[in-house]
Amino acid sequence: MSREPKINMLQEVLRGLGRMAWAPFRAFLSVIHWCTDNYRALAPRAKNDTWIVVGVLIAAAAVGAVFTFDVFTYSYWKARGSDNAGEIVRNLGLLAAAIVGLGFGIWRAWTAYLQTVALQKQVATTEQGHITDRFSTAVEHMGSEQLPIRLGGIYALWRLTEDSSARYVATVADILCAFVRNPPHDAETLTALPDGGEPASESKPSVRPDVQAILTLIGNASATYISRLPENYVHKFEGANLRELELYHARLTGVEMYNVDLSGALLFDADLTGAKLYGANLTGAYLTDADLTDARLGGAYLTDVIRLTQEQIDRARPTEPPASLPDGIVWPFEQRNGEWVWR
Repeated sequence: MSREPKINMLQEVLRGLGRMAWAPFRAFLSVIHWCTDNYRALAPRAKNDTWIVVGVLIAAAAVGAVFTFDVFTYSYWKARGSDNAGEIVRNLGLLAAAIVGLGFGIWRAWTAYLQTVALQKQVATTEQGHITDRFSTAVEHMGSEQLPIRLGGIYALWRLTEDSSARYVATVADILCAFVRNPPHDAETLTALPDGGEPASESKPSVRPDVQAILTLIGNASATYISRLPENYVHKFEGANLRELELYHARLTGVEMYNVDLSGALLFDADLTGAKLYGANLTGAYLTDADLTDARLGGAYLTDVIRLTQEQIDRARPTEPPASLPDGIVWPFEQRNGEWVWR
């Protein structure tokens, strides 16, 4: 048998193998097409998987093109100056090996992708469980009868606002605010002013160290914490005992402090923009350079407030009833047609 018939026989064998291989590739293409339409449902956490699907489609199309054209024909190689049968067989073998390697590479890429998705899910589940354990432990410590343990729980819970995703920040803030309003192991329920509108004469304890720690954390919170809070989130401290609280340069914009006892508090350069201080007791508090822009001071008791200026009061929002003010400071609003407006 001459050399050329042998080459033609090998050609026909390879072309037959190509036709046999094309059918599975067509089925494979159908599967890939379905995966392309449903890959978001299959892997919702994957963000960079499109290139894998596109690569598989291109590779499969390339394999089909190889078997469709005359790459395996004797005339194809002879036209390119390959008269040696051994060289032609070698070239055909290299092509066959390349096709097998391509299929293996596709399989490995797809397997690696699936393993990556599974690993991402496992890591997310593990991280979620770790955060849940930290959260539960911190809250449990905050209920301890021992102050050092409570403080440890407070700082551990606050750390979650920096280490975890944004969805936990509002929950942590709610728990800390609830602690300020109703601290555990408190022997008495404290209110800022009795029904008569005068500050209570009996001696009250100063702000607790754990409550002081929470207000310090919130008042000096980083921009990261603030940006992670939901829009228009409000810290609510109504009715809390914050007597002799010490805050310097604190940012307490928009806080709700209805009937809060802030007597003797040190609020130097505090930003109380938009704060709701209805009925709050600030007797003897220091408000040096505090910003009261748009603050609601209706019914607040500001007699004997130290370093309070008329300019600070003028920036407040008109509210009723008028606040009790130190001598020399006048309420800059009056009632017209049933509404409080600037004089």
